[in-house]
Amino acid sequence: MVFELPNPEWLNRQYGICWDGQYCDMSGNFARVARIESKDDGKSLVLRISDPGRISKERLKRVHLYQTHVNTQGVRTVLPLKTLEGDTVSTTVQGMTMEVFPFIKGRSPQRGNSTDIRRVGCELGRLHSAGTDFSQLYDEESLFQNHLAVNQLMEEVREKRESTKDKIFHEQFIEYVEETERWIEAIESRRSGLVETGLHMDTGPQNMIIDSEDELWFIDCAHMVRGRRVFEICVTLYYLDPSSGKQLGEPARYQLAVESVEAAFLDGYTDNCEPPWSDQESVALGIERMLMFIHGVTYWTERWDEDTVLKEYGRWKEYHTAMRAELNHIV
Repeated sequence: MVFELPNPEWLNRQYGICWDGQYCDMSGNFARVARIESKDDGKSLVLRISDPGRISKERLKRVHLYQTHVNTQGVRTVLPLKTLEGDTVSTTVQGMTMEVFPFIKGRSPQRGNSTDIRRVGCELGRLHSAGTDFSQLYDEESLFQNHLAVNQLMEEVREKRESTKDKIFHEQFIEYVEETERWIEAIESRRSGLVETGLHMDTGPQNMIIDSEDELWFIDCAHMVRGRRVFEICVTLYYLDPSSGKQLGEPARYQLAVESVEAAFLDGYTDNCEPPWSDQESVALGIERMLMFIHGVTYWTERWDEDTVLKEYGRWKEYHTAMRAELNHIV
């Protein structure tokens, strides 16, 4: 699908922004993203164009309300500019959804850097604390497939158990997912002790900016939902670990998480989260890691050719064994 940028006249009519048509492409996986300069004040802006069939305007509007809610409590998310009619989203001539944001200049947190990791923990703790009383976000099962949405994950595993029967990696796949029901039951049985709140849902370093005043901003918030905060902690710890930045086949990609990363993150998070972090959530964190692993296993069945999947599965075996041994002591 082609995501065309609007012409300058349309942008001026919709937003009152004067633009000369020049841009810097910043596109991601699921949207057309471009940086432009406003001729009126010279400020940098970001245009984000997305498919309304993937993320509806209604969903985005709820996200924007949540961003406004947490921003009033001191959490920095980049709020969309409003059209001249007061809307936070608009529809392009081609029928795509567009949002316009201020551009935040700065750097992303560095994987493995304890200072940056603790800072992320602090701000994510504040984000989650600010969202506990906000109920207007879509819930976790509205996701297409992710380990937060355990019903969707179970459905995906069942489908892949059948569809991969003739694949050379099927036996290894079955070994990795055979206890899926056990781990889902383990997380569900602990629901009463798990805090639910508004989640960012893509807390990789690329979606956080530390600005010139040393303040951390959350960007690319389009996928926000309401769900258990321990899920987002699990995912964020993975993204902040140096192993997540390694390429396919690199030995460091298949190691257990660096303990100093978790220690630095949780030190910042637990100092800033409300309600306080619980022992039940500490146990759930290990279960979340296993569910994330299972999500990855199902996702990669169609990502590469069969030989590559089989080789990659083989490299994951030691990691899976270590996670399972740890969980068997507590679950």
